[in-house]
Amino acid sequence: TALTDLRIQLKTVNGRMSVVKNRVFKKALDGKDFSSYEALSQYFKGPVAVIFLNQDIGAGAKIISKFAEDHESFSVQAGFYEETLLSDEDIQAIAKLPSKEELYAKILSSLMNPHRNLLGVLQAVPRNLVGVLSAVSKQLEQK
Repeated sequence: TALTDLRIQLKTVNGRMSVVKNRVFKKALDGKDFSSYEALSQYFKGPVAVIFLNQDIGAGAKIISKFAEDHESFSVQAGFYEETLLSDEDIQAIAKLPSKEELYAKILSSLMNPHRNLLGVLQAVPRNLVGVLSAVSKQLEQK
């Protein structure tokens, strides 16, 4: 089924999804001291699946957002990250962020660009000198 596919995709980013009984999950949240947990409990009405992401929340958010786009019956209600309640719009914004690998590539590229530019300048000096010497020698040969 589609939910099984979602579970498999979430496992690739070290995440998991569980369908929970609302009453049991609310009971689990009652013992927490954070007010955001109480705000989160308002979303537990009707069938609810809880998704846990252990490492890269960006990759998980991308998977969840794509799944929600492809399946109209699936909707993201809210999220919770480091004691902060996230709206659906927050999760969509996280999904649009570049992945860690993309950010690493951009940082590496920005670190290498000054070196490439310097190398281009340093190579241009001898190249231009050769061009000038070649033009002078052709000019002398014509005389």
